[in-house]
Amino acid sequence: MSKICTSCGASMNDNQVFCPNCGAQVTGGGAPAPQPQQQYTQPQQQFAQQPQPQYQQPQMQQNYDQPQAYGQQQGNYYDQPQQPQQYGQPQQFGQPAPAFAGGYAAPAPKKKTGLIIGIIAAVVVVAAVVVFILLRKNGTLDGNYKKPIDDFYSGISSGDYKKTLDAMYIGDESYTEEDYEDYDYGATGMTISWKEKSKTKLTKDEINKINDDYEVKKNKVTAGYRVDITLTYTYQGESETEDDTITVVKCSKGWKILPE
Repeated sequence: MSKICTSCGASMNDNQVFCPNCGAQVTGGGAPAPQPQQQYTQPQQQFAQQPQPQYQQPQMQQNYDQPQAYGQQQGNYYDQPQQPQQYGQPQQFGQPAPAFAGGYAAPAPKKKTGLIIGIIAAVVVVAAVVVFILLRKNGTLDGNYKKPIDDFYSGISSGDYKKTLDAMYIGDESYTEEDYEDYDYGATGMTISWKEKSKTKLTKDEINKINDDYEVKKNKVTAGYRVDITLTYTYQGESETEDDTITVVKCSKGWKILPE
């Protein structure tokens, strides 16, 4: 008759004190041996447990027992020699940016050329307007109509009557050296300065009348102003002012004072 180990449930002979399976000491008669109906269920457990490792075994071998097939596929990519210099090399100026591995090129930086050109154009326009206003104010756009007035009175003040006569308009005629000598009275010691009050542009009829009066053929008048000025005479520390009107005309020889 046999007995059962109370520790692990293994079968033992009646004369055995220590379990041959787990080594535990079994005193007394131990547990009674299992009945025949219990022995019939044991194969059912073994039969139910046996297919489980057989079903899992192919999966384990497919995933873990065949690393060579999986690793071979991976090795085809990772075993290839890499070329880090393609990414580590500095990009030279003027060369296009390298493409990414996915085939997309790096976006080129947006150029601000249009914005810069617009700003420069705006600055140029503003500068042109300012220059136009300044030139218009001092008469440069009108051919500097003030110059003959300056020359006329500065010539009288300094005794340079050649300068004074050259500021006058005489049509197609020109002054001779004798004319200069006749008007050379020397310095008067008087200083004459002037200041513009206003000016009026000559009409087309007035310009045509001047050309007819002087019977001009070459040195024709093309434009002119009637300028209202204030004269200041200074002599020996004393000053005196008076208002006057001078007509200046533009001809092929520049701006001149029209004798009244």
